[in-house]
Amino acid sequence: MGRRLCVFGDLHQDCPENAWDPVAHAPPDGFDVAVVAGDVHVPLMRGLDWLGERRQHQGRGPP
Repeated sequence: MGRRLCVFGDLHQDCPENAWDPVAHAPPDGFDVAVVAGDVHVPLMRGLDWLGERRQHQGRGPP
């Protein structure tokens, strides 16, 4: 069974010019694994919260 991978990188959600939400542009049929390669948000803990919020929004339960 294959796994579907979605890769996000250098999101910089702390910068006003990058306030768009890439999860809205994720594959429409979903994915099994998300790779988030650094620079999501400053501070790092806010980046983890940001990812957790999206996971819950996608109906996948708590991170």
